[in-house]
Amino acid sequence: MSFEKMKKHVIGFLFLASFLLFSGTVHAQEKVIRLKDGTLMRGRILSKDSSAYVIETKALGQVRVNTADVLMVEDTAGGRALSQKDDYQKKILGNPGTMAAVEEISRDQEVIDMFSDPALKDAIMRQDMEYLKKDGRFIKFMQHPSVQKVVQDVSGKAQEDLEK
Repeated sequence: MSFEKMKKHVIGFLFLASFLLFSGTVHAQEKVIRLKDGTLMRGRILSKDSSAYVIETKALGQVRVNTADVLMVEDTAGGRALSQKDDYQKKILGNPGTMAAVEEISRDQEVIDMFSDPALKDAIMRQDMEYLKKDGRFIKFMQHPSVQKVVQDVSGKAQEDLEK
């Protein structure tokens, strides 16, 4: 795998890691979920995987909604659609220090080996946190000092944005 391709994989993975680590804070807040059929739901997102959201609503309790049926998730405080993926990517790509950490991670042989595993890449693409939490390589990856720096940089800025 070329260095540039590896760097793209690492950036995507770091985005996912930052998003998933920070999403506990974001998910704890009430959201408005707009479905493709026009339905609006208000509640807290308890979990999300590639197939469904689990939402806690006051009126209906826990509701499972297919991901394909969701049009948009909005923050009720500001009424704006959450585009965290774009925000995190901008924070990773726009910070020279963060990009230097990404390049360092991209050269790590253990990381290169990890990204060559189709099952792990599939779990990353599906955002399957249950699988990733049980994978020792993922856990070790998340403890890598450069990964910690990137996650801290991105999630720290995200927390600052929420507090504004």
